[in-house]
Amino acid sequence: MTSAQDADARWLSWLRAVWVPLALVVILGAMAVVSGFLSPELQYVAETGFVYLVVVVGLYTFIGLSGVVSFGHITFMGIGAYASALVSIPVITKQVLLPALPHWLEHTQMSLVPSVLVGGVVALVFALIISFPIMRISGIAASITLFAVLIVGNVVGSNWVQVTRATQTMLGVPTDVGMGVAFGAAALAVCAAYGLEVSRVGLRLKATREDEFAARSVGISVARSRAWGFALSALIVGMGGALYGHLVGAFSASDFYLDTTFLTIVMLVVGGMRSLTGAVVGTIVITVLQQLLTYVEGGLNLGLFNIPALPGLSEAGLALVLLLILLFRPNGITSGLEVGFPVRRRRQPDTGADVEVGEHERDAHVVQDLAHDPSK
Repeated sequence: MTSAQDADARWLSWLRAVWVPLALVVILGAMAVVSGFLSPELQYVAETGFVYLVVVVGLYTFIGLSGVVSFGHITFMGIGAYASALVSIPVITKQVLLPALPHWLEHTQMSLVPSVLVGGVVALVFALIISFPIMRISGIAASITLFAVLIVGNVVGSNWVQVTRATQTMLGVPTDVGMGVAFGAAALAVCAAYGLEVSRVGLRLKATREDEFAARSVGISVARSRAWGFALSALIVGMGGALYGHLVGAFSASDFYLDTTFLTIVMLVVGGMRSLTGAVVGTIVITVLQQLLTYVEGGLNLGLFNIPALPGLSEAGLALVLLLILLFRPNGITSGLEVGFPVRRRRQPDTGADVEVGEHERDAHVVQDLAHDPSK
């Protein structure tokens, strides 16, 4: 193998290693550019979709890698939103809305990036506290326990007057998340999730997903692996919640309960919960579909045809889509596959015809070349 061929092989190997996050970020970037030509209302929908993508990617890093369905992750989204709001709302506003806050917190005001990090870290700490006992449970029992976490989180958020204003709306959160910030956060979440997936933690999580008993037999601690995956997932979801708070500017505890849980899980399941590409595709598809259903839900006048208002159409439509996906494509739209690496064509030495060379075949040729010349 010549030095040029060796450099080409190294370049292709590196490109294949980063292809999935690179391709997904490029797709998201193209969507962000296109959304700039839409109306302000649709731009806001796109920004909301990017923020939800951060949350869904966070869900994927635990549900997709471990195989444990979690109904409690939206609690971390709420924790991130409230924690970020408490350190970013102007001091004067906090003195009026939250007079019972501790003195140090009442006089703390951070910008967007530090407050989002605070929201993620607080969610991470809370997840670490509850993860080790919960992750000792497997299967449906773990899912039910995590659903209990969601209920407890909602009860606390709806009654903690001094910190969350109970059922009243949290106001005054700076609305400094635009398209640039939303896209950047989504791109970072995708890259972070992929990095976790190919790391030791991610590979151990996949091992526990495929065969829990086999994973134990080779020395993998299922509880510890899932606990770390659970905590890192909570970090991403918490930062997504913080971004959501800075996007909408006002929210309450009800925003982080059953409706959002159902919506984000539908996004993950529809796209395919076993691949990062599925998490991205599902979020895009459901965001667009939900906007269309919401538009029709309010009623349409098409001249000859008049469609009356149909309250509840969005929820019913999403439920129907989920049911159809589970019936006809149980593994989601992507079937658990990642975005494919483009194949390269080479000339067949005997016939002279062009044939496609896939990833595994290219690797085989590299191995053969190295076998012929081990010094390379």
